[in-house]
Formats: sequence, C-alpha cells, structure tokens
Amino acid sequence: MKGSRATYPVRLLANAGTPAVSHMVVSIDEDCKSCGEAPGSWTLSKKIVTANLVNTPEGYQTINQAVSSNASPSFITTPNDKVTYPIYCAVGTPSVSTIPVYLLSVNGTASKWYMCGSSQLQGLYTIIYDNLVARPIGTTCFPVNLVMQRLIPIEPGPA
Repeated sequence: MKGSRATYPVRLLANAGTPAVSHMVVSIDEDCKSCGEAPGSWTLSKKIVTANLVNTPEGYQTINQAVSSNASPSFITTPNDKVTYPIYCAVGTPSVSTIPVYLLSVNGTASKWYMCGSSQLQGLYTIIYDNLVARPIGTTCFPVNLVMQRLIPIEPGPA
C-alpha cells in the first residue's frame, strides 16, 4: 500500500470484554462482517469527536476518550452529560479543488496518525496516534491522514 492514495472509512471496533468502549480501525475489505461499525457520520464540535452510530441508545453518545502516544484512539458510549476530552481539532490543507480539505488533528498536529496492520489480520488495520515504539514482527505501520468529510449544502434551484 506504500504510495497508494486509497480512501477507506474509519470504523469503531469494540474492545474485548468492554462493549461500551471501542477503538478506531480501517478495513480494506468492504464485506468484512466482524471489522467494526462504520458510523453514519462523525461530528467534531467543541474539540470533541462524536461517532454517530445507528444503534446508540437514546440519551447516550459515543465520544472520544483521551488519546496517548502509541495507542489507538478510543471511544466510549456514555450518557450525554458525562466527562469529555476536548483534544481534537481540524487543520485545513491546500486543495486542488475549491473545497478545502480538513485533517483530524490532536493538539494542532495532523501528521502523527498511522495505520498499522498485522499479517495475521489481513485487511484490518488499527489507527495509532504518534507511533513511537517498535511493533511486533509481522506488523506494518505507515503514516496516514484522517480526512474529515463534511456535507456541503446545495442551494435550492428555482421553483
């Protein structure tokens, strides 16, 4: 995949033993049934990332937790009034089109994201922030950008 410019949706995969906590993964296999859930959308507001999942109970939200170096960003499904970690922002980059591109960043830096995969888990990659440590043999990591996609309102046509 080195040098490729593919686009894949980021999913949330539940951690074993704690169904309310999940971490960011990318699956290059679109038909993968056990590769986590792709949120209908992601929201960045007040430096908090919310994953808008279809099956989130009413009165709850799936929001980011604190992120640390060498770890996958984690998310927790929690009541709406629980503690949050406002650490994310969007960094604009030049674009060849008229629509600016925004990258997800932590503390103003968007260049510390990595996608790491194991030869045992073909097609499933974990998103890691600030990959500073050596990974186990058979694990490959490469830098990625987490592009934030947004809806652009379309002006209504003449009636």
